[in-house]
Amino acid sequence: MILWAITSGEMRIAFALFLAAGLSDLIDGFLAKRSAWRPSLAPISDPLADKAMIISIYVALGIVEAIPRWLVILVVSRDIMIVSAVILSWLIDRPVKLKPITVSKLNTVAQIVYATVVLAALTFGWEDCAGEGPCWWGWLRP
Repeated sequence: MILWAITSGEMRIAFALFLAAGLSDLIDGFLAKRSAWRPSLAPISDPLADKAMIISIYVALGIVEAIPRWLVILVVSRDIMIVSAVILSWLIDRPVKLKPITVSKLNTVAQIVYATVVLAALTFGWEDCAGEGPCWWGWLRP
């Protein structure tokens, strides 16, 4: 749904859905840590769902040329390599422990913050952020 909204130019809908998805993920994570109930697939499905959302948001923003293509390629390639390495470890019967390191968490946070800023700028028409403005860190613009 977010992909449709972005590629159709429905930025208010895209921004609202993106915020709702992020908020539901935060609540889900909070509740999982506070309770003893944890689905057996949660350690795998939650990070995969997060990666799928980030990849799809970046691809859609790349399609509408809101972010540079090189950044889309970088984000998608990184996540494909991570998922491929995990699958390969399972295939050779040496599964790796899925515990992200701090720099990986910070990278994901940076990706989410950047996507949020881009969607907010597109949604609210922040002119000072459209181009070489300080909000975009000029070098990240196409």
